[in-house]
Amino acid sequence: MPDSTERAFAAERRLNARRMTTVRLFGTIAWACSAILLGWQPQQPAILSYLGLSAILWLGVRRWTHLLEVSFWALAVLDMPMMMLAQWHAVGAADETVDYVMAMDNAMLALVLVGSAFALRPSLTWTLAGLCLASQITIMLAADELTVSRVIGATLVYGIAAGGIAALIAQSHRLVGIASTEMAARNRMQRYFSPAVADHILEGGREEVRGAHRVITVLVADIRGFTALASNAEADVVVAWLDAYFAAMVEVIFRNGGTLDKFLGDGILAWFGAPVDQADHAIRATRCALEMLVALEEVNATRLAQGLPALKVGIGLHTGRALVGDVGPESRREYTAIGDAVNVASRVEGLTKELGVAVLVSGATRAVAGDDFAWKQLPPQRVRGKAEPIEVWSVGPA
Repeated sequence: MPDSTERAFAAERRLNARRMTTVRLFGTIAWACSAILLGWQPQQPAILSYLGLSAILWLGVRRWTHLLEVSFWALAVLDMPMMMLAQWHAVGAADETVDYVMAMDNAMLALVLVGSAFALRPSLTWTLAGLCLASQITIMLAADELTVSRVIGATLVYGIAAGGIAALIAQSHRLVGIASTEMAARNRMQRYFSPAVADHILEGGREEVRGAHRVITVLVADIRGFTALASNAEADVVVAWLDAYFAAMVEVIFRNGGTLDKFLGDGILAWFGAPVDQADHAIRATRCALEMLVALEEVNATRLAQGLPALKVGIGLHTGRALVGDVGPESRREYTAIGDAVNVASRVEGLTKELGVAVLVSGATRAVAGDDFAWKQLPPQRVRGKAEPIEVWSVGPA
């Protein structure tokens, strides 16, 4: 069972244990009051003792919370013995028939057995089933009513009841485990993908996150001069700046159907065209870059109102072939892109400051992005890793 599932069950057990001690206390108070008002003389000592022990346990779990984990075993060492003792004293009482005593014993034992379900431990349920049977046999012996048929009947009743409860507990563990795994998968997916894409993958598109070569458009964004800006600020202040900036940028990326790879310090690596095929990935990436500039204006408006300097970014786009998929050991897998397309996009972003533009697009992206934007061709640029200069274009809204 995943650790998160076991932690959830442990928390639920502690909560149920606290509730159980309260139910036990008020139940024994009601039983003691009935015994006194109705004159159940033979049972009164056992019932009043039961009340006192229930009150001690109720106070104990509130003072020492570590007792909550084991308090459910009071069903076996407190509830069942005290109930059996009370019924033992009732056997032979002038106003109570043997059948009535045995029926009451059955009813109380059944309540205890059902209560064991809240402990979420099948071992406790089976232990209590055995004690239920022993209690019934003891009462039969005291009443001189022990027969093979009664023993077989009690064995079947408690065995079937315990088996059903244990099966329900096991099913609860399985269902919570599945839900926990799905939630972890959803949370992981939503780190990279927009909610719509994450839902698509979880509903049957998991094959799409396996490693595959794809033609994608890579977007690399970086805050200019952020290292110098952050060097004079407290760490928590810098984190707050980045949180606000990243939240705004990621919202734009997801809105355009992009995939977030990672944050690179104060930079962002994202792409379009995977894991879900997007024929218009270059258009989406270009539109996203321009919308990021608009979102940055809103971030800067807040910063300026707080007396903080405005942020400036450089955004580079390149379209090319890359290996896209889950990479890494099972415990630390990451959905990432590997290949020349990523490297070139990073080099293109690095040229934005030198060329004095906010968004710079490679010729490969320009060729497939269409004419829905205001393009301006700039002189070809040399980038590391390429023997020949590459075409670059600045871009703005149409």
